[in-house]
Amino acid sequence: MTIMDKLKSRFATRLLKLRVDEIEVKLRCKIVEDGKSVIKPVRLIASSMSGEWLKVSAYNEYPDVITGVTQEFCALGTEDKMCTFDPYGTSNIVQTKRAIARRVGSTYAYDFLGLLEVGLVDQWDTHLKALASADITRATDSMPSAIFRSDELLFDENKNLIKGTRDIGSNKIGMVAWHTVMKMQEYPEGRDVCLHRQRRHRPVRKFRCRRGRVCAPCE
Repeated sequence: MTIMDKLKSRFATRLLKLRVDEIEVKLRCKIVEDGKSVIKPVRLIASSMSGEWLKVSAYNEYPDVITGVTQEFCALGTEDKMCTFDPYGTSNIVQTKRAIARRVGSTYAYDFLGLLEVGLVDQWDTHLKALASADITRATDSMPSAIFRSDELLFDENKNLIKGTRDIGSNKIGMVAWHTVMKMQEYPEGRDVCLHRQRRHRPVRKFRCRRGRVCAPCE
């Protein structure tokens, strides 16, 4: 995942100019398990479908031993090791919700994450060009990797907010919130920012109980 983040940072400006929204690479890795050499397929995906710009995910593939068709995808780099039959399962649902938001003149809440990251890439590109023009020795300076990270804030079994992940758009209340870390020129090591979005056409100061608890840590 770190390698993918570094490549994404290195080619960020070019990817934006080319309007790349999805990258997929399939690898066949040779590893040793129980003293035997095994070929294990791995799928790397960088996609903007979930809102974040080219969010990186990786999966171990488990193919059928006879047909070779992948039967299961198990996530790499996550604590829960979640497995699924389709790594693109939420695509159609998200596209529908995104279209509904645009029809009423709004933006789907999860898309703001991608917009923020794209804005950071533009700012870093302008900043690095200004440094290079002012001081030739700074021409080799580069954009830091992982300039934007986010974790959705979710309720645990005790109704407390914790950082976590879930399928995009599966929230049960009209508000979503994230804890983000943004690497800016003024904060190259990253600055913590809490974001929250609520349903359109709702009074700003009138929250249900659970929606109020979502907003509280961000104030």
